[in-house]
Amino acid sequence: IKKAVELAYKGDHGAQVTVAFCLSTGCHGAVAIDKVASCSWHLVIANSGSTTVLDSSNTRNTCRPMTAAEKDEARALASDLVQKIYKRPMVKTDQM
Repeated sequence: IKKAVELAYKGDHGAQVTVAFCLSTGCHGAVAIDKVASCSWHLVIANSGSTTVLDSSNTRNTCRPMTAAEKDEARALASDLVQKIYKRPMVKTDQM
Protein backbone atom coordinates (compact mmCIF):
# COMPACT_ATOMS: atom_id res chain seq x y z
CA ILE A 1 0.00 0.00 0.00
CA LYS A 2 2.93 2.36 0.67
CA LYS A 3 3.98 2.26 -2.99
CA ALA A 4 0.36 2.80 -4.09
CA VAL A 5 0.14 5.90 -1.88
CA GLU A 6 3.34 7.31 -3.42
CA LEU A 7 2.00 6.71 -6.94
CA ALA A 8 -1.45 8.06 -6.03
CA TYR A 9 0.12 11.37 -5.04
CA LYS A 10 1.82 11.41 -8.46
CA GLY A 11 -1.55 11.10 -10.23
CA ASP A 12 -1.50 7.36 -11.02
CA HIS A 13 -5.15 6.37 -11.54
CA GLY A 14 -4.75 2.70 -10.64
CA ALA A 15 -2.87 3.59 -7.47
CA GLN A 16 -5.55 6.11 -6.50
CA VAL A 17 -8.21 3.41 -6.90
CA THR A 18 -6.14 1.05 -4.74
CA VAL A 19 -5.68 3.67 -2.01
CA ALA A 20 -9.40 4.53 -2.00
CA PHE A 21 -10.33 0.84 -1.84
CA CYS A 22 -7.86 0.04 0.96
CA LEU A 23 -9.04 2.99 3.04
CA SER A 24 -12.59 1.68 2.63
CA THR A 25 -11.90 -2.00 3.37
CA GLY A 26 -8.66 -2.05 5.35
CA CYS A 27 -7.01 -4.31 2.73
CA HIS A 28 -6.81 -7.31 5.05
CA GLY A 29 -5.53 -5.25 7.96
CA ALA A 30 -2.84 -3.41 5.97
CA VAL A 31 -4.32 0.01 6.85
CA ALA A 32 -6.90 1.43 9.21
CA ILE A 33 -10.33 1.89 7.63
CA ASP A 34 -11.02 5.60 7.10
CA LYS A 35 -14.25 6.24 5.18
CA VAL A 36 -13.67 10.01 4.98
CA ALA A 37 -10.20 9.56 3.47
CA SER A 38 -11.54 6.88 1.12
CA CYS A 39 -14.31 9.19 -0.06
CA SER A 40 -11.81 12.01 -0.56
CA TRP A 41 -9.66 9.80 -2.79
CA HIS A 42 -12.76 8.82 -4.78
CA LEU A 43 -13.41 12.55 -5.30
CA VAL A 44 -9.78 12.99 -6.41
CA ILE A 45 -10.35 10.20 -8.96
CA ALA A 46 -13.55 11.96 -10.12
CA ASN A 47 -11.41 15.03 -10.80
CA SER A 48 -8.55 13.13 -12.45
CA GLY A 49 -9.85 13.14 -16.00
CA SER A 50 -9.52 9.33 -16.07
CA THR A 51 -12.83 8.41 -14.47
CA THR A 52 -14.60 5.17 -15.35
CA VAL A 53 -18.20 4.12 -14.73
CA LEU A 54 -16.94 1.89 -11.92
CA ASP A 55 -15.16 4.87 -10.33
CA SER A 56 -18.43 6.82 -10.27
CA SER A 57 -20.21 3.87 -8.67
CA ASN A 58 -17.44 3.50 -6.07
CA THR A 59 -17.73 7.20 -5.21
CA ARG A 60 -21.47 6.91 -4.64
CA ASN A 61 -21.19 3.69 -2.63
CA THR A 62 -18.42 5.03 -0.39
CA CYS A 63 -19.56 8.63 0.09
CA ARG A 64 -23.36 8.52 0.16
CA PRO A 65 -23.76 6.70 3.51
CA MET A 66 -21.61 9.30 5.30
CA THR A 67 -22.97 12.14 7.43
CA ALA A 68 -23.08 15.70 6.08
CA ALA A 69 -20.11 16.63 8.30
CA GLU A 70 -18.09 13.66 7.01
CA LYS A 71 -18.91 14.63 3.42
CA ASP A 72 -17.77 18.21 4.07
CA GLU A 73 -14.52 16.90 5.55
CA ALA A 74 -14.01 14.58 2.56
CA ARG A 75 -14.63 17.44 0.11
CA ALA A 76 -12.10 19.66 1.92
CA LEU A 77 -9.46 16.92 1.95
CA ALA A 78 -10.12 16.09 -1.71
CA SER A 79 -9.85 19.75 -2.66
CA ASP A 80 -6.40 19.92 -1.05
CA LEU A 81 -5.33 16.68 -2.74
CA VAL A 82 -6.53 17.78 -6.20
CA GLN A 83 -4.63 21.06 -5.80
CA LYS A 84 -1.45 19.21 -4.75
CA ILE A 85 -1.64 16.46 -7.37
CA TYR A 86 -3.08 18.27 -10.41
CA LYS A 87 -2.18 21.90 -9.56
CA ARG A 88 -5.75 23.08 -10.11
CA PRO A 89 -8.96 23.49 -8.13
CA MET A 90 -11.38 20.62 -7.68
CA VAL A 91 -14.35 20.88 -10.04
CA LYS A 92 -16.45 17.74 -9.61
CA THR A 93 -17.65 17.19 -6.08
CA ASP A 94 -21.03 15.62 -5.92
CA GLN A 95 -22.09 12.15 -6.77
CA MET A 96 -22.85 11.67 -3.13
